[in-house]
Amino acid sequence: MQVLRLYSKFVTIFMKSKLEYRLGFCVEILANFLMLLSYYLGIWVMFQNFDNIAGWNYQETLLLFNMNWLCYSISGFFLWAPMLNMGSYIQSGEFDSFLIRPMNTLVYLIFRQFQYTFIARLIMAIIFFTYSLQIISIPWTPVNIIYFIVSIVSGIAIHAGVLIFIGAISFWTIQNDAIGNFLINSDSGLRTFADYPLTIYGSIVKAILIFVIPYVFVNYFPTVFFLGKNGFYHIEYLHLLSPFVAVVVMTIALILWNIGMKHYNSTGT
Repeated sequence: MQVLRLYSKFVTIFMKSKLEYRLGFCVEILANFLMLLSYYLGIWVMFQNFDNIAGWNYQETLLLFNMNWLCYSISGFFLWAPMLNMGSYIQSGEFDSFLIRPMNTLVYLIFRQFQYTFIARLIMAIIFFTYSLQIISIPWTPVNIIYFIVSIVSGIAIHAGVLIFIGAISFWTIQNDAIGNFLINSDSGLRTFADYPLTIYGSIVKAILIFVIPYVFVNYFPTVFFLGKNGFYHIEYLHLLSPFVAVVVMTIALILWNIGMKHYNSTGT
């Protein structure tokens, strides 16, 4: 409760600073809504020309897409800005001031702000996710409900681990824009590959999405389970690996972060 109260105070202060420029704040949120609508419109237009993608119809693809976006939006809400801005914090010397705060540095980075533009992503993902679930008849048994919660938490953790990894890389590279764009860019990053069925890709891309940056454990394998589809080479039970993959990704990311913290040398600015 003390942590939640502290976080609420951080959020209040952050929002007060942002709402000093209300028009700019509202325009930024609106712009993100419009950008997201363009993604959904793109999927709709695609299915006006094709009946299915590798056996996935419009509603099924929409469910796959939104499961990825929902998990990404929640993790990005807390971690996107601090991890993507790590390079500028280190280069400017601002990161030094974070080290003297009376709390864990990573926790402080998360607490001091949140990526409010992800509000639009989160709302849109929830709306379309709910819509696709209403169209697709999934039997909500106790097992499915529990697995659904576990898969969402696992997906959030996988995205969070990737974001922490991007931030940690800055301790060595300073600038992390290139790696950030490659892994999570909303237009062409590797994360967007998980928006569509894994079976449409070649063997190299499949290997990357499963073994290197395991985005398909966020949405593809859980969705295959819910829809009763044949997944990766008809191998069953891969969806059960999502929570274990999430633990591995977060563990590696946090270890790299801690090593980076020990490696860090102030710029002196």
